[in-house]
Amino acid sequence: MSYRKVIEAIEGWERLSEQEVIDAATRLDHVYADPDKWTLLGFATIIGPENVQPLIDFLGTIGLGWIATQAAAGGVPIGSKDFNDAMRAIPHPSCQMIADRGRRMVSLCGLNKLPEVDAQIVAAWQGMKLEKTKAEKRRTGSTRWNNYAKAIDEWNGDPATEPVL
Repeated sequence: MSYRKVIEAIEGWERLSEQEVIDAATRLDHVYADPDKWTLLGFATIIGPENVQPLIDFLGTIGLGWIATQAAAGGVPIGSKDFNDAMRAIPHPSCQMIADRGRRMVSLCGLNKLPEVDAQIVAAWQGMKLEKTKAEKRRTGSTRWNNYAKAIDEWNGDPATEPVL
């Protein structure tokens, strides 16, 4: 992804100040829902391999062993709102860590898997503003040229009415 996508997602980016663009790109106001199904191996990357068996044991003691069974098989959708809410309701730190990985607030940069680097955000924004300015000037110049060309085509040769660009 590119910072261009981030900036294009900011409403009215053309009229904002540099700091306003940075703030909008880095503000944690978008929900990220992990689209993948996570297995026990994935759980190990979140909670640590040494914590997987204690989590499996705990889930079994509270009647939720099916979560571990499903995670061992096809995986569980930790980003699904319903599943995530269920994990958050379980009073175990590993469940909280898994839930936090599955659904969390992120910035536009985070949503686009980009680091929140102010200088890169500003450079992209400045480049886009320049592109937009150039396009507007081309449009203005084109309109002026087209009007001049039309006036030349309609000109009768009288030096007093000669069109001027």
